[in-house]
Amino acid sequence: MTVRFAGSAAVLALGAWGIAFGAEPSLRPAPFRGQAYEPGSTAVLYTEKHENITRGGVPLGRTEYRDPAGTLIAERTLDFSRYVFKPNYRLVDLRDGYEEGAEVVGAGDGKTAQVRVFVRDKRGKPLRERTILVPEPAVIDGGFNAFVKANWSELSAGKRVAFNFVAPARRDWFSFEAVPAGYEGAPEAPEGVDAKTTRTFVIRPEKAALRLLVPPILVTYDRETHRVREYRGISNVNNSRGKSFKIRIEYPGGGP
Repeated sequence: MTVRFAGSAAVLALGAWGIAFGAEPSLRPAPFRGQAYEPGSTAVLYTEKHENITRGGVPLGRTEYRDPAGTLIAERTLDFSRYVFKPNYRLVDLRDGYEEGAEVVGAGDGKTAQVRVFVRDKRGKPLRERTILVPEPAVIDGGFNAFVKANWSELSAGKRVAFNFVAPARRDWFSFEAVPAGYEGAPEAPEGVDAKTTRTFVIRPEKAALRLLVPPILVTYDRETHRVREYRGISNVNNSRGKSFKIRIEYPGGGP
């Protein structure tokens, strides 16, 4: 998952590589695909392909993003070898050279995680980086999916779960919460979603004031497999104008 704050918008994209809570980090899921659509349309904006690779002897989760013509437009890698909720990750937009990422560089005092965050605005620009202390529970990118699964019972029982999400684009962290659809003013599950076979959770800023600026994310999971079926919100991939896509992602065979 990526959070990218740009003005009044944010990206909290769950089209990310996640692993099941309780599994060894080396036991990664089988490859899967997702298709991103413009809301209310059947036109494909881009596709996601998630696979396992080894780079420099390190096992990684790799995500390819391709436009409708099949051109590779962005790539992300995630390393869960040390932390399930806080993988090291790097995202690169191959069109303009935008780059962002995060890596845990220290355990802090046990109550915080020491995280190096970095961002490059575009190709040829310098890499800007900073080391921050993030209160636990700290979550980085695709680690969010494992975090949701670790708190499945609480969320399914109608409770909220707060966490602190690393935002490399801002070189900072922000407080978010996951809540069941319809919880205390949160959006209801999307129309057409089968409530008997799925559960929809809403991800939003913990502070009510920030919710006015940051649109909520809706993620629909399969009740039995706990795999993502659908994601609705802002993408971590930009359109041709450099703005984040507003999307609906479907995972036909099951997502992360």
